[in-house]
Amino acid sequence: MKISEIYVTVQLVNGDLQLATVTNEIVKKILYPIGSSRIGVVLIDTKRHLGIEKQAIPILKKLFSESGCDGDGFGDIDWYKMNDGKFTFGWLGPNTVQWNPKTFKEADRSAHAAFQEGEYQTLDSTSLRLINTKAKIERKKKKKIQPVKTEMISWRGGEMEFVCKDSEESKKATQPPWYVVEVSGGVWKDHYWYSWIDYHGPPKVFLTRRFASEHAKSMRKQYKCQARVVPIGPISKEKK
Repeated sequence: MKISEIYVTVQLVNGDLQLATVTNEIVKKILYPIGSSRIGVVLIDTKRHLGIEKQAIPILKKLFSESGCDGDGFGDIDWYKMNDGKFTFGWLGPNTVQWNPKTFKEADRSAHAAFQEGEYQTLDSTSLRLINTKAKIERKKKKKIQPVKTEMISWRGGEMEFVCKDSEESKKATQPPWYVVEVSGGVWKDHYWYSWIDYHGPPKVFLTRRFASEHAKSMRKQYKCQARVVPIGPISKEKK
């Protein structure tokens, strides 16, 4: 086992089962943390990249055995074999989640999800400590923010925030219509929802149709679903 190749850990923290990414950045063809159009975490090739604390193995098995079946859609937790023979592990929600074993029955998994024996690396206390230290350092890294106009309105306490380079852009940004992306089909079948800021948050709202269309395109490509741009806000002035 190479510690540097572990990108997701499962461990016990104060009695709870914790699932966490080692980094918040995408590792191409391996790790896809929450962000952009993703509403959860996806790890590919668990045999090499998933590390489970020895004491957490029976607890993770319990989560899969006690969770309910949510059909063919994405579940709160997933672990299944792909067409290329590799196994994929993932969950809905942020990059770090904790489950109280008493609430396992409240969780949902997809019909094909199950605990996959042998498709992971077992972590001893020393390996886990090294990985946790690496994860702590990774999370402290800050991205360099470019001084460009924001293309999304963030919802904070009922108010909309506009981040722009100058007053002219600010004036343009506050003029409706704005846009959201409606998602349906694919793994969601006939269920309709709007692309979220995060798992628990409100919808993403885009200032321009172009950026909303790009987001819809990425949703269709990643989730094999239907995604359409919907204008919101007053889209025409009333005649006086």
